Parts: sequence; structure tokens; C-alpha cells
Amino acid sequence: MSYRRQKRWWNAYILFYERIEPQVDLAEVSKRVLDLTISRQERLKMPAAIERCVRRQNILFMHEKNQFSPEYFQFMKKFLMCNAPFLSIPCPQDRLPADAEQMALISVELGSKFLFTVGFHTKKSLRGPANEWYDALCIHMRNSKSVRSWFVHNVLFAHTNRFAEYLLECPSSELVKPLIRLYLFLVGQATDPSATLSDHLLTEILNLLKKEVSEHGRHLQQYFNLFLLYSNLGTEEKQQLLRLNVPAQFMLVALDEGPGPAIKYQYADLSKLFSVVSHLTRCCDVSAKCQSSVNGSSPLANPHGDPTCCASLMPIQTQVADILYNRSSYVKKVIEDCNNSEDTTKLLRFCSWENPHFSSTVLSELLWQVAYSYTYELKPYLELLFQMLMLDDSWQNHRIHNALKGIPDDRDGLFDTIQRSKNHYQKRAYQCIKMMVLLFTHCIPAAQMLQSNGDLKRKWTWAVEWLSDELERRPYPGNAQYTYNNWSPPAQSNETSNGYFLERSHSARSTLTRAYELCPEEEPEEADLTDEPESPHHDEQVPMYSGQTQLPTQSQQPTQSQPATQSQSLT
Repeated sequence: MSYRRQKRWWNAYILFYERIEPQVDLAEVSKRVLDLTISRQERLKMPAAIERCVRRQNILFMHEKNQFSPEYFQFMKKFLMCNAPFLSIPCPQDRLPADAEQMALISVELGSKFLFTVGFHTKKSLRGPANEWYDALCIHMRNSKSVRSWFVHNVLFAHTNRFAEYLLECPSSELVKPLIRLYLFLVGQATDPSATLSDHLLTEILNLLKKEVSEHGRHLQQYFNLFLLYSNLGTEEKQQLLRLNVPAQFMLVALDEGPGPAIKYQYADLSKLFSVVSHLTRCCDVSAKCQSSVNGSSPLANPHGDPTCCASLMPIQTQVADILYNRSSYVKKVIEDCNNSEDTTKLLRFCSWENPHFSSTVLSELLWQVAYSYTYELKPYLELLFQMLMLDDSWQNHRIHNALKGIPDDRDGLFDTIQRSKNHYQKRAYQCIKMMVLLFTHCIPAAQMLQSNGDLKRKWTWAVEWLSDELERRPYPGNAQYTYNNWSPPAQSNETSNGYFLERSHSARSTLTRAYELCPEEEPEEADLTDEPESPHHDEQVPMYSGQTQLPTQSQQPTQSQPATQSQSLT
């Protein structure tokens, strides 16, 4: 590449500036020097409104700069805790000496005003762990009833918005937990059989159900956790919550029926609500709802009550009993939204004990979920169904019979679900078989029913053969990257993976092995060689089980018409 040479001409200019010195008049300069003075000259005065505004802003700036500094927070914390040695001495009758009580009251006044206006609104990096502030306040209130009363009335009741602010609106769990401990401390210390401060404090928190709970659905778990923690403190606390009608109110909230508007948040977490209802309901007496499957016999004692209560605290409340036993909406809500909770299992087992109507409601909902839920969501429903079938009361055989063969005119049984799902929803059929293997292995009445009922035995044999054929069948073609030397990746779980067809996993083969053990291939085939048909009533009869490991003798068996009547009463 060549460059063309070119000439260019430039012109340059230089400018020179010369200063003209002014002529200085010495007389004028002398006059100005003589006129100088240290007195205040007249100047434009600032308007009073502007001056007040500037002064106020300067004061606020200095105030915030001093308050929001680590040194000031450390000073306040040390100030609150320095009197601890004088207040931690145990005193009889919840009473401190007059001077110590006055010192505790002043400390609580200063500390509560600082924390609820400034301290609890700052970041953790500035205020430090919230638990330390809880300890600093409780030191002054632990041994003084009057100080606690002042705190409740002047800090909480005088600012009722603080309940919603810290229980429903606050997003920081690190801050909410110490405040919940503070509320529990105040309510627990104020418990008195003759009513009063504790009841008023709980009532004020329950009043949030009328409006604030529906508007702040994102943090409902920490609100209901307060009641769960309080109910776990002891029997007196449970009795107090029952007296305040907490279970019925929480049930109505879960069903969007009051006492306030429906919860607006789409994915509200109500697991703590269901746990509170479970704990309190299991403290009540439900024997009036129980009946034995054997005519003339009294129902068995319910062993699934709350273990912390030696005896039932009260008969189940009328409104709670109506929602639980006469309506199915709450049971469906619990099973659908909180099926993996241990408290849900305990509540359903407690209410199903010696109760055919409630048992039928639970079985109907569980069988529907097993038949129509996504295959990767089936596991909690099947585990809950297993727990219900393991309930060893006088109605156990009826539950097992209806779960396997279906509820007449209502729900298909597990064998019907397997038959319907064998082609397009193989994972659903497999999970049902796996649960039944577990049931027949651990539940003696279920195993005896399988061996004594010809129809169930034929259906079980067919289900096992279907599972065997599916596992021995050539796997479905997978990705090309796994075809080298016939190597394939480990099979996914049939319980958690998303798909329709069966995964040939080690767990599935183990399930098949145990299923063969329950129904071995070398069974006697005399029934197939004879031309005698099976008696029709043998397949329909539901054997009774009363907690023993053997079936009753023929003389103890109910008549042919009696099982049908009892089976209908369960449905």
C-alpha cells in the first residue's frame, strides 16, 4: 500500500497582551481603611419559616447520625443489661423490691421505645442478633408483674398495629422468632385461671384473622406458628386455646369461610394452622362419635389422642365436630394441602378410630387422589392410605376391603386403578402394587384377607404377572448417547420422576420379588382343575378382625347378610 505525498501550508499567529496598570489613589485607599469596622453590618435577614426548617433538618440529621451508629446500639444494649445482677435474684410471689421494680420499669420504657421505633427497623449488621435484645428485655420483666402489665398495655395494646407488623408483615424470620418468643413469654407469664391479661393478649392476636391475615398471606406460617408453640407449652395452654375457640376459627380460615375475608395470597402456607387444629382436636373427647362394628359391643378406647394430656380436656366442641364429621370440605383440604405432615396423619387416625362414616370420607378422598393425581405426587397419598389401613380398630377389615375393591357407587379400589393404569400410567399402577406389598407384609388382617378371598387372590396374581411382564420387557428406546456397549444410565425412581412408563429400577425388581413371596407361583391348582364354581358369598364376605392374629372360627363368623350391612355403614 503506497501513500501519496502531499504538501500543506500552515499559518501561525501569536497574540501579546499588555496590562495597563491602573492609577492608584492613595487618598481613596486610606479612606477605605479608615472606614473598616468590626461592628455587624446590616444584611438580609433569613425568614423565620426557612430558618426553622433548616434547623429542624440539621437536628434530624445529627439525631439519625447518632442513633444509627454501632456505638449507640452497643451503648443501649449494655445499658439494658447492666442491671441484670440486681433483677435476676428470685423473689417470692413474683415481686421485686420497690427500687428494683422502678429500675426495671425505667429500663423497659427506654428499651421498648428504642427497639420498636428504631432498633427493630434496622439491619442485623447494625443491631446485632435479635435474640440478645429479647434477653435484655425479659430480664426486667421476668420477676415483675407490674412491669409486664405496663409493657403489654403501653407497648402492645396502645399500638395494635404492631401485632400485624411483626407477625404478618415482617419478612425477616431472624427478627420474628425472638418477637414470637416475647409474645409467648408474656402470654405464658400472665396465664391465670380467672381470665384477664393472657386472654386479652391472645384475643388481640386472634383479631388479626378478621382483616390483616387475608391481606398478608405471604408470611402466614410465622403467625400460626405462634399458636403452635404456645399449645406445646402444656395442658393449661391447650385448654386456654380451646376455651377461646381457636380450632373452629382456624378451620373456617382454612375453608375461606371467616371470620374475615378469604386469604388473597394464592400459595398461602397453612401447614402450621393444620398442626394447631390437629393438636387441639386430639385433646378432646370424641367417644360420642365412635361405634363398634360388632353389634352390642362398646367401641374400643382411642389410643391416638395427644400424649401430653393424661385425659381428654373437654368434649369436642359442637362447631368443630360439625366441620369434621358432617362436612367433608375440611378433610379434603387437609389431605390435599398438608398430606405429608405427621400431624395430619395423627388427626385422621384419631378421628377415624371406631368411626365408619369418617373412615369412609377419608378413604374416598385418598382413593380419588391415588386415581387422578400426578404420578410424581402419589407417594404422600399412598403413605397416608397405608397408615389408615393399619388402624387396628374393629373397622379395620372393612377399610382394607373397601380400599382394595372400592367403595360401592363412589370410588374405585386399588385393583381397579391398577387395571385402568396398566397401559398409559404404569408408574401409578406400580406405586399401588408397591404400597399393597407393604400392606400385606406388615398387616396380618390384610394378608389373611388376601389368602382367604379368591377374587382378591386372582386380582393380585394378575397384578404381579403384569409387573413381571413389564420388568422383563425390552426397555423403551432411550437417548442415543447411552447405546454404547448396551450401557444405560441408572433408572430413575418411579415415585419421583415425571413420565408415564415404568422405570426398570432396582427398587421395582425388589418389589416384584416380595410380591412373588406373598403370592408364590407354586400354589395348589386344584381349584382350576375342578369344575365346581366358588361360592359367591365367599368373595363378598368381609372377615372380622378384633386385634388378634387369627381369624375367628366359622361359628364366630357373622351371617351372610350382616357383613353387607356393616360394609354399607362404612360407605
